[in-house]
Amino acid sequence: MGAVLLVALALCSPARAQEREAVAQQEALSLADQRAPDLLVSLAQADVARRDVNVASMLSNPRISAGASVEYTLIATFYMWLPIFGQSRTAEQAAIAQSKVAEASVDVVRLDARLAASLAWIDLWAAAHETMLAEDEAARYDRVLAATQASVKDGSAPELAQIRADADARRAHSEVSALAAAQVAASARLAVLLGETSDSRLLAPSGEPGAGEPPSDAALDRYLSSHPLESHARAVVDSADAAVKRERRARCPQLGLSVQEWMFRKPQVWAFLGGRNEIRGIATIDLPIFDKPRVERAQAMSRVAQASANAEDTRLRANAIAARADYVAAQHRCEALSEHVVPAARVAADRAEQAYVDGELDLMAAQMALQARFDVERTQLTCEANRGRAWAQLEHALGGARGE
Repeated sequence: MGAVLLVALALCSPARAQEREAVAQQEALSLADQRAPDLLVSLAQADVARRDVNVASMLSNPRISAGASVEYTLIATFYMWLPIFGQSRTAEQAAIAQSKVAEASVDVVRLDARLAASLAWIDLWAAAHETMLAEDEAARYDRVLAATQASVKDGSAPELAQIRADADARRAHSEVSALAAAQVAASARLAVLLGETSDSRLLAPSGEPGAGEPPSDAALDRYLSSHPLESHARAVVDSADAAVKRERRARCPQLGLSVQEWMFRKPQVWAFLGGRNEIRGIATIDLPIFDKPRVERAQAMSRVAQASANAEDTRLRANAIAARADYVAAQHRCEALSEHVVPAARVAADRAEQAYVDGELDLMAAQMALQARFDVERTQLTCEANRGRAWAQLEHALGGARGE
């Protein structure tokens, strides 16, 4: 009777009562490509960088001032900086290079968003399938409990056996409830990575985690040459070189032109000097003779960018090789479990359960066989989830490309 109540409570839990929306792994990746929160932030930052190009190329605002003197009632001055030595052009080119860095960063963030969504989806898939394993285990323990209750009733088994069988059944059902809650948590973590704003929407995995054949050595070079991190590193190098050119050109003289009009000469001096207005032109040259440290710093930053790009090349290839090896290892483990270990454990558990019902096996031996089956099936599930994670890491290491 206690096991029946536990089953009823499990079936009526809020997590089960609420309808779940099925989402496949590829669908999750597509949503992350468009709506991942970090991606939206990166896109906004790239838009700012593109607008910085117009800021860098714009002319300085003219300056107008007014005053007076002993002789003149009004002195009006108009000042304008004239970028005749190419400073604006090199500044614009540096801003364009920086905008390309921001655009390359979008691809990097999108790649990371796909990995995060893929891993979160696999966590949800693992929680859902582990719940199903726990439900199967609980059903088997319910059958053992029913057989034990019958044996106690007819006097062929002690009451202690029923107490133990009831405790195991309750433990199995509590595991089902705990895993149902874990699904809710995994669903919430996945939803936010997909840009979902509703906290009441529950997701359910559809399909199996992605897997495939790992790429060959020749394919690695092709994938890595177009990797978003590689493109980002090259953009950073180009931006650093453009900054050097900008600082060098900034050392050219800056010319400013000032036009002044001295108006309304006062009467007491007008009679002696003649004329009421006077126009004056003044040229100003800014000589950046102390700006050499700026150029040297820009050159140092360029060397840092190049060194970082070289390090990125080495790191990308090492990560790809390691990710491929991790996936192959997970694949071998899963094959051994699914082809040999799990089938044997299932046969042993089914025979042990039937033998207990027939009175040919004691309770402890039957429960050990059932527990061994559950442990092996959970190990297989964990292995399949890890294989899916390893495949997602491999795709990430290849820049989003799938293996051959």
